[in-house]
Amino acid sequence: MPGDTPKDRGLRARVRTFRMKCMDPDENSATQRRDIAALERSVLSRRLSIWITYCLRNTPVSPNQVTVCWVLLGVAGASMLAVNTFSVSVAAVVVLYIAWLLDNVDGELARFRKQFSTIGNFVDMVGHQLVFPLIFGALTVALVSDGAGPVWIMMGISATVFTSPVTKMGEQVMLIHALALIAAYRRGVVPGAVPVPVPEDSRPVARPTLSSLLQDGIGVVFTHTGILYLLILAVLCDARYGFVALYGIGMPAIILPKLVLKVRAIGAVAGDPSELEQRIEARTLQ
Repeated sequence: MPGDTPKDRGLRARVRTFRMKCMDPDENSATQRRDIAALERSVLSRRLSIWITYCLRNTPVSPNQVTVCWVLLGVAGASMLAVNTFSVSVAAVVVLYIAWLLDNVDGELARFRKQFSTIGNFVDMVGHQLVFPLIFGALTVALVSDGAGPVWIMMGISATVFTSPVTKMGEQVMLIHALALIAAYRRGVVPGAVPVPVPEDSRPVARPTLSSLLQDGIGVVFTHTGILYLLILAVLCDARYGFVALYGIGMPAIILPKLVLKVRAIGAVAGDPSELEQRIEARTLQ
């Protein structure tokens, strides 16, 4: 880059080497490379957060302390959205994005120091389940103060209630897979008879189609990544009403059919396990 000094280039090289030590083992997997939310972290947010991690590497700050810090910042930033002024809303999304970066830092610091904690993972999980619904709750309060009608308020409440179930849908699908495994054991299938999965990176990677890209694009809207970036856009463009409407309508439209499938899957474990496995194999539950 023009104007770079040898010292600057040396620092960037050290940070790149440091990043390799902090990298999530799944970051370069085939699945992650096709996941838009994971791609954002790899291309953008982790490239920023690694500089914070690099500065903290030799400090007494622990990964758990970073986790608590990002959760507190996330709660503060989300709460600020309840103030119905443009300047405070911009400050809120800045605070939320700093919290987003620190959410990377705790994991990077933990992998560098090899300090892994069940408590840290629990606080991190609680933080995600607290901050993102709070974003919609605070926006609903702002709409009330703006004189919004009951329809808008109901959409805000809907988005607040359904945010956590939708953004954790991947774990819901994993639960259904676990139910299928339990069903297999109930039929007397021994562990040795379970086929060994093919390593992910050795599977042929299908060429993306327009349909798959469209599905991925729609899917990422309803992830934490999509919510954060669309929130930033909504605040800067003063489109909070559209933002709330998108998630107030979209969240229940996604989660309710999935919940019906989940209930049917649980019933299939007790009734006909083979039917459940066939449905999973056909990927109808995803």
